[in-house]
Amino acid sequence: MDKPTLILIPGWSSNEILWEHQTQSLADCVHPQVIVMNQEQNRDAMVKKVLSLAPERFLLAGQSMGGWVAQKVAATAPERVIKLFLVNTWSTPDPKFHALKQQVIQALQEGKLEEVIASHMHLILHPEKLKDPLIISKLHEEMVSLKIEVLCQQLQAMADDNDSLPLLPQIKAPTLVIAGRQDKLFALSEQQTIASGIQGAKLAIVEECGHVSPMEQPQAVTALMRLFIDN
Repeated sequence: MDKPTLILIPGWSSNEILWEHQTQSLADCVHPQVIVMNQEQNRDAMVKKVLSLAPERFLLAGQSMGGWVAQKVAATAPERVIKLFLVNTWSTPDPKFHALKQQVIQALQEGKLEEVIASHMHLILHPEKLKDPLIISKLHEEMVSLKIEVLCQQLQAMADDNDSLPLLPQIKAPTLVIAGRQDKLFALSEQQTIASGIQGAKLAIVEECGHVSPMEQPQAVTALMRLFIDN
């Protein structure tokens, strides 16, 4: 039997590097395909891109901003999504998160990319991972690979379309929500909200992990995804 395609959508400022472990380790059971949102002006355009590049039926995973996109993909085309992975993401509008996005846009427009990168590391990583030079290097490589305009465009798109709660009941695919226990951006309660809003969804918590679980705890995330794919 042919292996299904697994579409993986990275989060803000991320690219294929985020899903490196998953694309390599799950290649025996799926055809991994990473789609980076580096041109689209809004979530609808991002959804259109995914649906145009994906096969008729596919598995779908999104981290953070990627999960924000994936929720709308799964709600828009429920008949096409076989299984759904929502990783370190959100559905509820949050004034603090909105304010943070506007602050980062301003800092980027003022040319403070390195300052943004440094503060972003401390926000998204588990404290122990801040001591890992490989993760720091990979995150830096991701962020500098995208143009400032793209980083701002992604942030503005999220600011303009920040409510996914109405989409959750429209998602029909079997769904696994993956949370980092120490995620400073999106608390465990938010992951529980997502899981409870999607019929039959399951919630898995990754320990000693911040916001970037596919990179911080790659073996754990890959194992969770494999188990969900196989069952």
